[in-house]
Amino acid sequence: MDWKSASTKDGKVSIPDTWLFLHYYEALNILFRMENSLRVFVYVVLKNRFKEKWAETTPQTAEGEQSTITATAARRITQAKGFGYLGYEIASPLMYLNSGELIQIICSETYWSLFKPFFRGKKEIIKNKLDEIGSVRNALAHFRPLKHDDVELIKQNVKHAFLGIEQCLEEMTQTHRVVPTNTEEQWYKNLITLGSSRCTINLFQDRAEQWLRIEIDYQCALLAPPYPGDYRSFHVTKLISPAVIKSFPKIARHCTFMSENVPFVTVTKDNTPEFRKEISVVFGKTAIIEHHTEISDEIGNVLLQIETETELVEKDALARGKLIDSTRVSASLHKGPENQWWSARTESLRCEFGQDDPSEYWGETDVFVSDFIAESTRYPWMPSDISKDISF
Repeated sequence: MDWKSASTKDGKVSIPDTWLFLHYYEALNILFRMENSLRVFVYVVLKNRFKEKWAETTPQTAEGEQSTITATAARRITQAKGFGYLGYEIASPLMYLNSGELIQIICSETYWSLFKPFFRGKKEIIKNKLDEIGSVRNALAHFRPLKHDDVELIKQNVKHAFLGIEQCLEEMTQTHRVVPTNTEEQWYKNLITLGSSRCTINLFQDRAEQWLRIEIDYQCALLAPPYPGDYRSFHVTKLISPAVIKSFPKIARHCTFMSENVPFVTVTKDNTPEFRKEISVVFGKTAIIEHHTEISDEIGNVLLQIETETELVEKDALARGKLIDSTRVSASLHKGPENQWWSARTESLRCEFGQDDPSEYWGETDVFVSDFIAESTRYPWMPSDISKDISF
């Protein structure tokens, strides 16, 4: 068998004539993004309602059984480990539920009241549209032929059924508006006073003011002076993002998710790169209003532990804390006619997904993508990109 491969030349992809028609790939792209967005949406609604017990929800599985999300995922994870050499290891239990089971949760008598505000139509109509998408999804999954009309149907149904879902996910991930400094609510007064010598706290919200993002900006400590030269290796401290969720259950209980970001390297007056890391904890505004004292106290504890462990690692570069570790980052100096700048390889400052990482940890998210459903380069709980980054 001659399995011909696609090729790329000058940014253009050439597909062999013997490959499937393009509408099959279009269907796959839509269904892949739709199902993963549906997973995120279901998680967000359940997490904000049931807190740490969100995964005790009991949908009817594809096998016709009543089982909690946790139990269903555990069974399927065990099955997947039998072929552990294939694909990626995924920790989140939502990744082991298919679209049919997600729809069953949404439209069940038990949970429909939670999801109803996000749909612009009667339950029966919404369920029918989602089931039609599921029918096309199953045809593709089982390698039955598709019509062009099938692709147009899923486009239209997603557009109709996902209007409220799209708004929810975009508002939650587009929390870029600075909370005004003249905000008088007590939750703001509690949170804005937080900070430490190495961490700055910034508060952001979405346009509708339904979501609050607490950003912790950590300045990495330089553990040893680098050798001089235009190419240098720096030994610095590293903030272990998922450990914040693991070590501080009160934050994990009330937050919806946490993400991380490694900003561009800045340069100090003595022309030394300054390495930083940001972690963002996103809360529903209701959780902040009702539990701001508990959340504020717990973030204060996080900052204190970060400071303490950074000092420990500064004194002993071979030591390690729960939140702070050390790593090496390389940087190159570029010299222009009028200025100079550093470019750095900061991959080692990032935290890849681990098998025991909680579902609240989302890793890096597409903060510059306005169309979460159709344009994300990766979705929560995924250890790799699924498409090109078109943000820049």
